[in-house]
Amino acid sequence: MGQFMGIAERLAGQIAEFAADSEGLTRKDLGRLVGQDLGPDINCYPGEPTDACHPVAVFLSITDPGTRKGRRGHLGFAEALKKLVQHMQGACEGRTRAAVLIADGWDAVACHEWQANLRRIRSGGALIEMYLIRGGRCWEIDS
Repeated sequence: MGQFMGIAERLAGQIAEFAADSEGLTRKDLGRLVGQDLGPDINCYPGEPTDACHPVAVFLSITDPGTRKGRRGHLGFAEALKKLVQHMQGACEGRTRAAVLIADGWDAVACHEWQANLRRIRSGGALIEMYLIRGGRCWEIDS
């Protein structure tokens, strides 16, 4: 079980609950939910832009139309994975030590395309965990 499984499980439940009780999640709602669990010292995509690199970065891909509010600001799985790689190999290389991708959909083609980058990031000592969420439940993805 991954280091961030408990957090991913709580987020899956919170996202399902929030979506059922409202008109859907905005990207700000997602950032707020992540911040409740991990605190303010994280990078969250989508979220409020910051120039700071934090030890943990969370990438959310919530694409279910019944869960998200509109499309604006939300990331598809391939886009979230691309942002993870850009963050971990770009400006925050060596400073962000853990990346967590939480998604409600899976894109095997995108995972295959970024596999070499993910291996390189991991070989540098960073942790990458990916989780698939559906209906308040959570599964770790072996990437």
